[in-house]
Amino acid sequence: MALYREKKYPHAFIIASKYPELKNTPEYAKMQEHFHTLLKLAALHIKKDELHKAQELIGEYARIDEKRVIIKLLLQFGEEFLDFLKAVQNKELQKVFAALELHPDFAKVPSFVALKMQMEEKLASMEEQMNTMELESDYSLLWEWGEFLSEAKRLQKKLAALRQLQECYEEERWDACYAMIDEEEMIADSLLAQLLQKHWYRRLEQAKRCALQGNIEEMYRALQDFTAVASKKEQIKRLLYTATKRRIADLIKRGEFDKAERLLFEVAEHFGKQEELMKLAELYYEKSGIKVVFG
Repeated sequence: MALYREKKYPHAFIIASKYPELKNTPEYAKMQEHFHTLLKLAALHIKKDELHKAQELIGEYARIDEKRVIIKLLLQFGEEFLDFLKAVQNKELQKVFAALELHPDFAKVPSFVALKMQMEEKLASMEEQMNTMELESDYSLLWEWGEFLSEAKRLQKKLAALRQLQECYEEERWDACYAMIDEEEMIADSLLAQLLQKHWYRRLEQAKRCALQGNIEEMYRALQDFTAVASKKEQIKRLLYTATKRRIADLIKRGEFDKAERLLFEVAEHFGKQEELMKLAELYYEKSGIKVVFG
C-alpha cells in the first residue's frame, strides 16, 4: 500500500473500507495500531482539557465512516470511552455492558457491534444443537451471558423445556409430550417435536380412513396415545362421530337393527340430536319399521 508507506493513514483507511481484502494485510494491522495509539494520546489531552490538541491528533480520521463514531465518542467521553474499547477487545463483558448502561451510544462502536454479532452467532449455533436434541453439550455460556443478552435467557428456557420433553418421551408420557408441544412454541422446531408431530399426523390420517369405513375400534386404536391430549380431543371426538354414523348406516343396511338402535341412542347422548343423526333415525325407521324416540 503506497499510502501506508507515505504514512497517509486516513487516506489508506478510506481505500481499505472500499476494498475489504486490504484489511487482512500486515500494513492495515499496523495502521490500526497507530490509530489506537493516537486515541490514547488524544484521551490524555482531553483529560488535561486540551480538546483542541486531541482534535488535531485524530480529527482527520473523522472522514472515515467506521472511525467517525469512535472519534466522536472519544472527544465526548475521553478515557472512559477508551476503557470501554479495551473491555470490548478483552471481552470483559461485565465492564462492557455496565458501560453501555451508562452510555447507550457506545453500542454503535464497530468493535462492540462485531463482538455482539459473535455472541449472537454462538447462541444461534447453540440453538441448532438444541434443535437436533444434543442436550448434553456444554451450554454454560447461556448462564454467563444471560444477564447481558435476552436471547441467552430465552435459550435457557428452551433448553429446560427440551430436556423435559426428552424425559417425557423416554417415559412414554405421550399426553405430556403433546401438551408441551402445544404450549411451548419455542420447542416446535426441535427434531423430537417434529418427529412427534409427524407421528400424530400419520395416526390422524390412519384414523380418518378407519372412521370413513365405520371401523370405530381401529380408529380409536390409532389415536389411543392422544386421547388425553387436550388439543386433540375435539378432533378425536369429531372422528368418533363420523365413524359411529358410518357404523350405524352399515348396521341398518345389514339388518342388525338392535345394534344400530343402541348406537343411535349412544350418539344422541354424546353428540346431541344433530341433523345427520335424525336422518339416520329416519333411515332406521324405513328399514326396520321401528320409530326411534330420543329423550
